[in-house]
Amino acid sequence: MLLSSDTPAGITKSMGVGLIGFADVFERLRPDIVVVLGDRYEIMVAAQAAMVARIPIAHLHGGESTEGLIDEAIRHSITKWRICILRQRKNTVKE
Repeated sequence: MLLSSDTPAGITKSMGVGLIGFADVFERLRPDIVVVLGDRYEIMVAAQAAMVARIPIAHLHGGESTEGLIDEAIRHSITKWRICILRQRKNTVKE
C-alpha cells in the first residue's frame, strides 16, 4: 500500500491505492466484521472501505491521544464508523 514518499501527496496517493485494495478484498471475502488496530491513516483506509461496504468495525486501542499528528482526526473519523471500541485499560486498583 505504501508508496516511497511521506509527503502529504504521497500519503494521499497511498491511501487511494489502499482503498482500492481493501474494496477488492472485502468484496471477495465478505467478512462479518473488520477489526482495526490503532489510528493511523492505513487503518482509516481499511475502516473507510468497511464502512462503505456496510461491514461492522471493531476498533482496538482507539482513543489514545497522540499530540501533533493527523491521528486525532483519523481517530474521530473511525469513532463515527465503528460499532465498538476496545481500549487498553490501566489497573484502577490502588495498592
